[in-house]
Amino acid sequence: MLFRSLKKDRPREYAQLLKSREIRKYLVKPMHPMVVRGFKIFGGFEFTPNLAVEMAYVDLGELAYSGSFSGTPVTNGRLETTGFNFALVGTFPVSSSFSLFAKGGIFGWLAEARDITGGSPFVGRDEGGDVSFGLGAAFHLDRNLSLRAEWEYFEANDSITLLSAGLAYRF
Repeated sequence: MLFRSLKKDRPREYAQLLKSREIRKYLVKPMHPMVVRGFKIFGGFEFTPNLAVEMAYVDLGELAYSGSFSGTPVTNGRLETTGFNFALVGTFPVSSSFSLFAKGGIFGWLAEARDITGGSPFVGRDEGGDVSFGLGAAFHLDRNLSLRAEWEYFEANDSITLLSAGLAYRF
């Protein structure tokens, strides 16, 4: 995303660099803190008490960065990653009011970077589809309403994890 001249002048090298994940060695360092706020909105269908599918819109937040790129100063950097996740969910009921679950799926993502490189505005976009998986627990408040806590891993422009807590309502 941030390799403007390499992407334009030598697209084959740029593509190989992206695939090899070596691109991380050349990017500017993110600003601290590394914790950013994100959210998701999801829905799904339960085939059995142990098997379901889930679709979610996921916003993984905005990461700030600055530093230098090949000796050129980079300031006011922002990287935002969003996408849609499609997952198969396996549930293990521990009791009538508590269950554990695991999920695995595909994350279709879009990443947008904006910064000032060497005094010039830069906007870059990248998109793709990669794996996702997660683990969680649900406390069932009643037949239809549950409190959920989960950890999810998304492979996108980088490896990203999301810790979330929320409510789930069953129709």
